[in-house]
Amino acid sequence: TEIYTLSLHDALPISAEKEAHFFDAEEPTERATHRYKEGYPKGKCKGKYIDATPGYLRDLEAPQRMQKAMPEQLIKHEAKLVAILREPISRDLSFFNMYKYMWVQAGRPANWDGDMGNMQQLDVCSKHGYDGKFPSYDVSIGCQMRQWNECTKQAGCHGTCNHEENMQGHRHCALKNGKADSKQYSRLTDGMYLAQLAQYEEIFPRHHMFIMSFEGLINKQKEYLQKTMLFLGLGEHHAINVLPKENSATFKGKIASPSCGSVESLHKVFHFWNRALDEKIKKDHSEGKAPGQ
Repeated sequence: TEIYTLSLHDALPISAEKEAHFFDAEEPTERATHRYKEGYPKGKCKGKYIDATPGYLRDLEAPQRMQKAMPEQLIKHEAKLVAILREPISRDLSFFNMYKYMWVQAGRPANWDGDMGNMQQLDVCSKHGYDGKFPSYDVSIGCQMRQWNECTKQAGCHGTCNHEENMQGHRHCALKNGKADSKQYSRLTDGMYLAQLAQYEEIFPRHHMFIMSFEGLINKQKEYLQKTMLFLGLGEHHAINVLPKENSATFKGKIASPSCGSVESLHKVFHFWNRALDEKIKKDHSEGKAPGQ
């Protein structure tokens, strides 16, 4: 939404859809790439463009597709990436509530296949089959944690996993090609930012990757927005000091917070990822690899 806001102020042209979902949906063939470019405003063929699709970060195949579609000059010297990272448990709860809200808006159907996927994907662990009822958050996240445990077992981990076992577990079970219907996929991998960013750093220069926390952005909007514009090379005449009004919806059945048991289990899963990410970002700044902002 922050990046999309720039397009509303005429700072950067954006595709007709807020989220283009090109690099996480199909191979960038010449025909597909042409169709993707056609989605941008006519008459604005020069300068900077933006694609504000958050799903690119969590999709395992998106970075390689960008590499196939973009000239080397663009990758090495011109393209800039902005990643806004939300605390993983808050992120997952927000996803679940949005998913449920869309189901409520659709009339609470017994079989629902919406923009965010099929309802059965929330609880693929059910031994009794899908019964058409919306699963509780604890049931859904419990299923995702069991999926993640299977991922780490495939990586050779049967207890506390080391760095490489965690990274291999992520590769086994991360989202691929924008599809959440794989029996291997675990939603928890969406919040394992260390592994996601590593995929991009293999292709794009680290100093062209601007990483910020969602919580910091919300609490210090003017500061973070100005840093973003500086990173993107936009002038003061594009100044934006505040984000649009929060778009979260209130509805019956919205989950305010997970149970204590689920929170404790999620903290155990994300402890390695959060700590390792924090250490890496600090190291990148101390070694001068990260953007100066």
